[in-house]
Formats: sequence, C-alpha cells, structure tokens
Amino acid sequence: MIKSSVLIGFVASLLFVSLIAYSLPAFAQGPDNPGKPDVIAVSGIVPGKNLVVHILLEVPPGADRNQAAAAALASQGARAFTVEEYSLTGLVWDQFSDGDPGNDSVIQRYNPQNDPTGGNGLTALLNTHATWNNVATSSFAFEYGGTTGKCPSLVQECKGRQTFDGNNDVAWLALRDANTLGVTWSGTSIDEADMALNTNFDWATDGVTNFDVETVFLHENGHAAGIGHSEVSGAIMEPVYAKPNRILQQDDIDALTALYPGTSTPTNNSPTVSISSPSDNSSFDSASVILFAGSASDIEDGDITANLSWTSNIDGAIGTGGSFSASLTDGTHIITAQVTDAGGKTATDSITITVGEIIVAEKTSVNPIVYSLTGGKNSDRHLLVTIHVVDNLGQGVAGANVSITLDRDTPPPFTYTGSATTGTDGKITFQLSNAKSGCYTTVVAVDSVPAWDGVQPQDGSDPENPGFCKP
Repeated sequence: MIKSSVLIGFVASLLFVSLIAYSLPAFAQGPDNPGKPDVIAVSGIVPGKNLVVHILLEVPPGADRNQAAAAALASQGARAFTVEEYSLTGLVWDQFSDGDPGNDSVIQRYNPQNDPTGGNGLTALLNTHATWNNVATSSFAFEYGGTTGKCPSLVQECKGRQTFDGNNDVAWLALRDANTLGVTWSGTSIDEADMALNTNFDWATDGVTNFDVETVFLHENGHAAGIGHSEVSGAIMEPVYAKPNRILQQDDIDALTALYPGTSTPTNNSPTVSISSPSDNSSFDSASVILFAGSASDIEDGDITANLSWTSNIDGAIGTGGSFSASLTDGTHIITAQVTDAGGKTATDSITITVGEIIVAEKTSVNPIVYSLTGGKNSDRHLLVTIHVVDNLGQGVAGANVSITLDRDTPPPFTYTGSATTGTDGKITFQLSNAKSGCYTTVVAVDSVPAWDGVQPQDGSDPENPGFCKP
C-alpha cells in the first residue's frame, strides 16, 4: 500500500521508546573484545530507491566497528541515516489504522530452500510471530502465509532488480557480504518487508548456542513491524547480538504499542486440548483397533470437546470428537488432536505411537554427485555441485554435515573446500563462483545419523569418466 511519510512516535518519547535508528557511531558501540568477533546491527537508507535496510553484522576480532558497519551498508548500496530521516521514513503498516479489523495482520511467507537448520527455521519464525503477537497492549499481528519458492523481491542478492511485489517473504541465501548474518529490507512509502539470513553461518535452534535463529528472526521481525534500534541494554531491538535472547523487554513492548496501540476488543483466550488415550510412545500390533480419547475446553466457550479433529501424519484425518476407535497403517504416527474456538484461536495436543514392525534406517550413503552450471549470459559462469545423502530406506537424510574437496586437474591446479548441512530433502548444493574451464573431481565426507557408510559416491553422471569438465 502506497502511503505518505508518517512521523512514527512522539518527539518526547523518542529517548525511551525504540522507534528510532541511531547514527552509525551509536550503532557501532559495544564492548571492546579484540579476541573475538562482535555482532552489531546497523540500519541505513538506499538513496533514490525508497528503501531502508537493516543488517545484522559480525565484526571480525580487532576490526573497527564503524568501518565494518559502513562496508556492510555499502555492500547493499546504502548509507547510514539520521534520527530525523528514520522518524519520517520508517515502516508503519497502514492496515492497523484503516478502521477495517478484517485486515489487521502482516502476512509473512517462508521459503524453506537452503534452510541449514534441518527444517527448524520455520518453527523459529512462527515462534517470533507469537512473541510479537502476544504484546497485549498492541494491535499489531503477524500472520503466516505459508511457504513459497520465491526469492524475496527486495533482497539485493535475488535475481532481477529490486522491486515491490506485494509479499513479505523470508528466505535463506548466501549473502554477498561474508560478515552479514541477516538483512531486512522495507519500503519508505510502500508497506512491504523482506528478510534473508545468510547460509554461510552456523545456525542453532536450541536457544543456547550461537547463532540462534529465533533470536535473529525476533530482532529482524521487529524491523519488519517498523521498529528501529533501542538504546536499552538487553532489549531485543538493541543493536547488538550478545547471546540468544527470545524475550521482549519493556522497551520493545513500548515501541510496538506506540506504533500500533491496542484496541478495546474483548480478550479471546486460547483453548486447551489434552489427549488421554492412547498414551504417548505406545506400541500396537498391525491392524489393531486403537481407542482415541481426549478433551478440549475454552474460557469463553466452555467444553468444546465435540469440536476436536484428529489427524495422523501418515494416514491424515482419522476421527472427530472426544472418543472414537480406528486402525492405522504400520508406521510411527504423530497423532494430533486440534480444536478451534469461536474466536478463531486454535490449540493442539500431540502424541507419538507405533503400529506394527518399524524398519529403522541403519546407514546412509551418497547418491551420484550432480554437477550443473548457472549464472552469466550463457548460464555457465558458476559451477554447482549437489550432494544428496540418503539412508538405506531411500529417504533423504536431513541435517547431515557434508564436506567436499573439489579439485581441478587442468593447469593451473585448483582446490576448493566447503562444508554445509543438508536440508529436509537430504540435499546440499555447493557453488564455485566464476569457475574456470577445466575438469573437476569431488571427494565427499559425511557426518550423519545414521552413520555414513564411507563409500565415495559416483562422481558425476558417467561412471566411466568421473568428474565434470567445464568448457
């Protein structure tokens, strides 16, 4: 939606509400840790393009924070802006003040391609939706719009020119600046925000280990909501990543509330669901008739057990209501009971059961290596090497750590090494940018569960001529 410039907040409150982005020197403040890298946040504006960019940046040990921040902004074609500029150009979503309660959400989509977390990135993103949505004093809300295969249109590393396509997309990309953990782009006059995290970093989802995906998503989604950086230590919107932090501070809450004040709409509490039968981790013989039972209640609606719907991740819908019996196909089933109250809030409870004899994967192997070319005028500039890790049941192995050594035997000799983690499909693709002509061979090493069989895969499509020759 195109809008006029909006003053985001009151001048008197700018010192304690994190609605502003500070100038470059303030962004670069932080403890002096010459022995290890710092992670700082920097924001800037792209002159002439109506674009604002927020960057989370790792500063190498001993490097100057101001210089690193300026370089990161320059890599995105941006410069740091002033408090006054951000107050007039910061993103404010118009739908929360248009008088139509039916559109009061920011719909955000997720591209799972290249997710280095084994599929946990989406869970982390949705957790941040819940965290920001649970600010009781604000009307702001994120809404999940499903998965997409598109590259976020405002992210500079995506093909084609930067453009507003009306979608708010999140993706994993190999970002151009090697020190950039993540970047969020937004418009100064059009309501849209796109985000990308850098696949070249080691990401964690346990809330303890660096770098924590949910912490970064939580900070970047603060920017997607229109919030700038905070001077309050420990705030999610503080321009420093010190450690995993998934809890909003009062300053974060005040900022969101100032932008999107709450309404007098009556509270609608979430319902609760409980599965009483069968018990979690139960086992049953093939073709057994299994009793399923559960209950659901809601503060506003009372007993809503009759509205329960039951599903299996293998068999799909299996029943409704508080009690029924069914036979399931052999396998390990995740059984989910779900209910939605009159106000539209949903709750679930899940258990895992096993039916029949389960064949467990005992080892992994690597399918024949796939070589391909991409980029450039003739789509042949960069060499892509795709590794596919599968178990002995033929299923892709997610989360396997893959290392490759890529050698070019054409003079002058050249060696490329890389390591990465497979996605949910068991695949990972390495890119050798601007690959020179010559013949390449690849050696693979895999660390996975179950364990790799240690056998080097077929190198390329022709077993008689291993490797790949680039003309």
